[in-house]
Amino acid sequence: MRTLSKEPQVIRAARELMEVYGSQAAAVADKRASHLDEYGEKATATTWREIADAVRTIETKSLSRRSGRYA
Repeated sequence: MRTLSKEPQVIRAARELMEVYGSQAAAVADKRASHLDEYGEKATATTWREIADAVRTIETKSLSRRSGRYA
């Protein structure tokens, strides 16, 4: 199970992305990471992958709470 022990900036970016893109937020972050990789921006691409992972973690925890289970 993933945890949210990531940098506060990554978590904040993930939440903002979710507000703007909803259920597509992780896919948007993954796409940005791919594009950055293509242009050789490896460090920034890694950050976007961390944001995508944070989005998925937040979504998973949110779904668990709604179903009455806590992850």
